[in-house]
Amino acid sequence: MDREDLGMVSSWEEVFKKARELVDAGKLEVIATVSLEEFLGDGWTVSTVLAEFGSAHNALDMMSDVAPALYQDNERFQLILNTVDFGFHPHLSGGQAPMLTIVYLKHGEKIPANTL
Repeated sequence: MDREDLGMVSSWEEVFKKARELVDAGKLEVIATVSLEEFLGDGWTVSTVLAEFGSAHNALDMMSDVAPALYQDNERFQLILNTVDFGFHPHLSGGQAPMLTIVYLKHGEKIPANTL
């Protein structure tokens, strides 16, 4: 899967509504929440494998409770669906999984158009 821009949202509620839609459609197994700087860099991305929490919906419920407090002062969120490669993980198979990348943006931050 190539990178797919899912658009910009302005609340954590919208972020997790979209994540639940993707899970229900069978299009989401992993979530990463990154800053703009992390998104633009070439480093590793820490992500959450949803199946580790018993079910994807359990994981999203927990993340939706924690994320607003953990990532405060963010005004907008760019949502990107892509594929993540991994070596071995007991809850995933096939070497790849669909991942939602949530890029949180503070006041005045913008993602350069050529990176989406």
